[in-house]
Amino acid sequence: MSTEPAGTSDPQGPDDLRALAGALRDLQPAAPAVPESVDEAILARARPALARRRPLRLLRWAGAVAAAAAALLISLLADWSPAARSPLDVDRSGRVDILDAFRMAKRIETGPSPDPAWDLNHDGRIDRQDVDVVAMAAVKVDRGGRP
Repeated sequence: MSTEPAGTSDPQGPDDLRALAGALRDLQPAAPAVPESVDEAILARARPALARRRPLRLLRWAGAVAAAAAALLISLLADWSPAARSPLDVDRSGRVDILDAFRMAKRIETGPSPDPAWDLNHDGRIDRQDVDVVAMAAVKVDRGGRP
């Protein structure tokens, strides 16, 4: 008993596939022939525009590479500068976020004695109030100089 629906057959081999591919190719209309003179005329008109664009592409590429190198250099120099690091950036990720406050709170509760620089409110103790200073800095909204 066959499991195939009536009227369908399985291709028998590569010859059947080649015949199918040929039949499908024959269904497509042939591309119109373009005279060589038309191709040459189009290329002649396009060459001046293409010649003008090449130096601009090179200049853009060189400018992008220079900008990327400058950004990398600035980033590396900022990382090496101790003055650029904030005492609020507990995990030294380069930004003050709520994870800094979380890590600080966990370390105060469970870890070894915390870093003395974490006394952010300068009351002589490292406690929840110092964590609050970090949390407030993490969620502070910069209004661009407006009150």
